[in-house]
Amino acid sequence: MSIRLRIVALLGLLVALAAVTVGLATYRTTSDRVVAELDDSLTTATRPFFDARPGSMQPLPVRTPLIMYEAQILDANGRVFATTFAPPMLPTVTAIEAANQPGVVVWETVEVLGEEFRVRTVGVNGGAIQVARPYGETARVLESVRNQILLIVVATTAVASLFGWWISGPITASLRRLTDTMQTVSTSGELGVEVPLGGGREVNRLSEAFTSMLAALSRSREEQRRLVEDAGHELRTPLTSLRTNLNLLQRHRDLPEIERQEIFSDLISETEELVALVDEIVIAATGDNTTEEPEIFALDDQVASLVERAARRSNRTVEVMKPELLRPVVVRAQPDAVSRAVSNLIDNALKFDRSGGAIEVWIDGGHLEVRDRGPGIPPDSKDLIFERFYRAPEARAADGSGLGLSIVREVVERNGGEIHVAPRPGGGLAIGFTLPELLAPPEGTEQVLPDS
Repeated sequence: MSIRLRIVALLGLLVALAAVTVGLATYRTTSDRVVAELDDSLTTATRPFFDARPGSMQPLPVRTPLIMYEAQILDANGRVFATTFAPPMLPTVTAIEAANQPGVVVWETVEVLGEEFRVRTVGVNGGAIQVARPYGETARVLESVRNQILLIVVATTAVASLFGWWISGPITASLRRLTDTMQTVSTSGELGVEVPLGGGREVNRLSEAFTSMLAALSRSREEQRRLVEDAGHELRTPLTSLRTNLNLLQRHRDLPEIERQEIFSDLISETEELVALVDEIVIAATGDNTTEEPEIFALDDQVASLVERAARRSNRTVEVMKPELLRPVVVRAQPDAVSRAVSNLIDNALKFDRSGGAIEVWIDGGHLEVRDRGPGIPPDSKDLIFERFYRAPEARAADGSGLGLSIVREVVERNGGEIHVAPRPGGGLAIGFTLPELLAPPEGTEQVLPDS
């Protein structure tokens, strides 16, 4: 069953239940009232049969066509003594028991020759008096009330169903358009589809959310496509070099030992570069450390440890430059991700700075900057160096995948910071980031330091 039919059925059912409840209450009240009026008239009609002396009975009045009541008198044994019924109405067991019992009143509905009568039996000394009035008129009134209530229930249910069909039209129409759009996306794979709006605020919000989701999926698919294309392009170079060297070894098995060692050295170098490239591609594709929980740690202590390790591995001078501070630089971020970002900045500076001079890592509060004396970058490449696999023309011959700075940007932005790059005074490049600094760590918080 469609949503529209469900809305119509539910609304119609609710209105029908309400109408039936009100109708039953109305019918019960009307029925009680009509029967009470009938009983009151029978009570009034019984009074002429009594004189001033309690227990004595008057004879039956002469019946005329205008009298609406019937009457009969029972003797002490409950037999009919006098009656206006033709033939006499047979007394019931209850009426016979009331005979010769003054003050006992019995109300009954009795059928006589196919017609119902409302009967009031009053016990008196020596018998009982029965006064009856046809019940058909009352039954017809109650039947008319029942028919009107049934008509009202049917009419209100129909009106409610039509109203439900009308109000559910715009909603279900919007949902149908949304469903059609989703089917189009699933069959064609086209994500650049605008979802039609309409149908109320909630449906509009659903449509807008779905449109945003499609846009996000489109961007994600485009980024994946670019990543695959760029990764294939970057992987092709070291793989081609590996294949060339291996073919050379296979074809020339009698190469001199010196040349053979050079080829092996090239193979090892290309393999290491390939492994590093694959690692960076995996990080860029999966967003490594995105699930790492942020922690509060001393950024300056972490940077000092990374600088010491970089200097030891590169045999270059890498030093921390910072103002004299009376307190540590405390930030709340993902420590492992921030370590990777800082390491990438230092490795980038070591790779492009061929001067042999010191690499300076400046840190002032949450602001960190790595300065080198390399060739720098042209102004038009300032924003492009953070794109995946991008390398400036001056850096095309250098080793690397072009993913390092893009990873830095992702880490910094994920931790609420900002990336920046500028020419270094005197030549070179100054590149770094700024993370929100905590003026004081919460009491009892341990500082997380990276392993050296």
